[in-house]
Amino acid sequence: MSKYLIGATKDNELVFCEFGINPYSNCFSASFDVVEPFSEMDPRIELAAEDYIAAVDSDTRWDMLTTYDCAPSELVSRLIEDEGIKNIMDCSLYPVTICVRGTEYYYFESLACGQCDPREYEIVEWACDKQIFDNLMNLWDNYHLKKYENEDYVEALKSGMMEGESNECINWIAAWIERSKI
Repeated sequence: MSKYLIGATKDNELVFCEFGINPYSNCFSASFDVVEPFSEMDPRIELAAEDYIAAVDSDTRWDMLTTYDCAPSELVSRLIEDEGIKNIMDCSLYPVTICVRGTEYYYFESLACGQCDPREYEIVEWACDKQIFDNLMNLWDNYHLKKYENEDYVEALKSGMMEGESNECINWIAAWIERSKI
């Protein structure tokens, strides 16, 4: 299933959804992802690397120092350089990197997924029409994991939304980041 962007929350998070009808069971299902954008300069990246290094045992830490052939004071930067930001921070829910302002790269930390209710996140900027979202929530409330065979209706909802990795969606997110001054 493809991800579709619902919008941005008051806390500068993005909410995505995946939904459709299972072709084997004819049951409707939907799940939701919440991610938070952060720039490549965000200090949380170093903190996450420090936490990882602190959590490993001394033998593993010694192996890392040997592998990277570096002093302990250089280990955090070498780990980030070698593993990459997406492996230091959990970016699995939206693994896209977006360049904003032509020079700054943004990643998306995974915050919540599955059956989290997107209505609880207070969406303040809609990427889709609010009525489409309301219709999707009605389907989720009434038919999640239940028989639902109106594929045309589900496809009509999808057609009114931006697919998560489409250029349209990436451009919307980049413009939102700029407006929000994240």
